[in-house]
Amino acid sequence: MSRFQDGAYVGHEEETTRAALRSEEGYCYYGTQHIPDYLPAGLYSARPHRVGKFSLFKDLPQSASLPGTDIPLRDGVIKTEIEFTMTASQLKEKFSYDLGPEYAKHDAVKMVAVVANEQKVIKFEPCGYLHGQYSYDVIEYSPDHNNFVNPGISDTVHNLQEIMTWFLNSHIQNVRKSIKNRFIGDPSKIHVEDLTNGNEFVRTKDMMGKTIKDVVYSMETNDVTRGHVADIQVLNSLIQVVTGINENALGQYATGRRSATEARSVTSAAGARLKMHGMIAWVMGIEPLGQKLIANTNQLRSREFYEMIIGEDIEKYPYEKTIVAPPHLIAGGFNFMPYEGTLPNDKERHAGHFVELFKSVMSNPQAMVALTKLDLNKVLNHIFSLYGVKNFSDFILAPEQLNQDLQTSVLPDLAVEELKNQGQLQRVSMPNEVME
Repeated sequence: MSRFQDGAYVGHEEETTRAALRSEEGYCYYGTQHIPDYLPAGLYSARPHRVGKFSLFKDLPQSASLPGTDIPLRDGVIKTEIEFTMTASQLKEKFSYDLGPEYAKHDAVKMVAVVANEQKVIKFEPCGYLHGQYSYDVIEYSPDHNNFVNPGISDTVHNLQEIMTWFLNSHIQNVRKSIKNRFIGDPSKIHVEDLTNGNEFVRTKDMMGKTIKDVVYSMETNDVTRGHVADIQVLNSLIQVVTGINENALGQYATGRRSATEARSVTSAAGARLKMHGMIAWVMGIEPLGQKLIANTNQLRSREFYEMIIGEDIEKYPYEKTIVAPPHLIAGGFNFMPYEGTLPNDKERHAGHFVELFKSVMSNPQAMVALTKLDLNKVLNHIFSLYGVKNFSDFILAPEQLNQDLQTSVLPDLAVEELKNQGQLQRVSMPNEVME
């Protein structure tokens, strides 16, 4: 499934309304006024469809509703959109569709076809995207290359969840039966209507020397499902092992005694395991989608865009100056910011290493800077960025503030003499000083 972009076709079905399709008549769809208000006979028996159940919507009458909705069939439409790849010669041979001289005979072209109610073609044209890919993206949960379609997380734990549901339901049903009082009684010795009506007092008749336990007896029932709750906990632990989503990853309190170091190690291991699924989702679906969105935005711009610069760069580039971005200037392949794959605890660990380095440098800054050639300002800026602080420049003193802080102040003579008598000041001889 990860290589579906190399396939011959891909498509989807969706339910929509006739009014929604007619609103796009003339620029997206054509001939929407000729869409039939009925579905062909045997539609759901011919091939699997996404909407409805196959056995419930055979030979739908015109008065029926759209499968899966309450929209009448005369107002609703099942829209099937298919993207497929064909050469220019195949299109001309099979559909009598001529792409024109801009396409060579054996050029592979991505086409899109939209069919309404399985009978009326309302769109048939080249996709026209420069990226040359299908406009679909598939994200799989697991990286198993041996399966055609890898199961998602819900499919992975489906069987275990079904067993847990059965355990819980059976336990609740058994408890309901257990708390429901059932009696064995002699109707000739007691008034049975008092039991059936649930009266607080049960009247007796002629006991004929028998005790009350001899004429009425409450049946004892045992809860054979009392262990199901414990079994549910075991299955829940098994689900955590299968998925790697434990209490720490869920933000819940983990039972048992555990030191802070062990808790950090478990959280880091759980995050590293879940990071794999996040990277799969990024590589398979999110990154290709972002690349296609950027390519389509660059390709389909029809007028010049003037973009104002915001943020810290506004000081470097005044807002009076704008960037002219017509389509012919941005044609080509442009990438976007890559995925930040590090986890929060990874950044904190890296920041801790740089903090220790910064402390070592600050213990003897002149010698360390001379030996390592480190720019302490850049090191501190990197530490800020690892902790998520992006406005490092806001903490830097302006030149006028720095000069003001460095200005010296002259003490009065009396204050100097007093500090000198207290031993807090000591005269220091300056070079080339003339001693009196």
